[in-house]
Amino acid sequence: MRMAPLSRTLVGPDRAGPAIRAVLALAACTALSACGIFDTRTPEAPEGPIIEFITPVDRESIVLTNLEVTLEAKEITNYERSIYDDGTGEFYYLPPPADEADFLANFPDGYDRADELNVVTANLSTDADLQVTWGTPSEPVPGEEEGVTIIRNLEYQFVFVSGEEAKIYSGTCNLFFKEGGTDGYALSGIEDLGGSVDNWTRLRLNRSDVMGTGGSP
Repeated sequence: MRMAPLSRTLVGPDRAGPAIRAVLALAACTALSACGIFDTRTPEAPEGPIIEFITPVDRESIVLTNLEVTLEAKEITNYERSIYDDGTGEFYYLPPPADEADFLANFPDGYDRADELNVVTANLSTDADLQVTWGTPSEPVPGEEEGVTIIRNLEYQFVFVSGEEAKIYSGTCNLFFKEGGTDGYALSGIEDLGGSVDNWTRLRLNRSDVMGTGGSP
């Protein structure tokens, strides 16, 4: 008696009987459970606070909002996003005449984008709380350089508060902006016009000694 040749056709769910289908379903469910696919996990909260950043695609004043929020939150990443970057590292900063000698002594090789980020990082390393206030910005006007716009005579105030002590840096400035990249407008330069002994330039020169305690900058 000759045996019929074995069929090489695999048994799939559409060909298997009810008993086989039940076994296959049980095996699949067991395998998925072993892999942890059906395990219940506790949702993980994102690390650190979420700092809002508004893409300033239509006007320069949005940059001021971003700077206020990011400085008060001490979030250097968003500050970096607010500083124009054309790949050359250029950043324009002009101190008031009264502070020019000290500024040049601190930055004898010039001042660029890396210096700006380093200085602000040092400013934000303090344990003191920071409050940032801008005056009402004027309508931006075109600068001498193509693609540059300027908000002129903008009042600023940076207040560092530690316990019952407060240190205020205030004055007026001209802010320079350029448009480009996915983040829209960005700050490309600062001209500090001064207005008080403790101004924006002095904040840069104090670096991490923002409370003016006489420590090393």
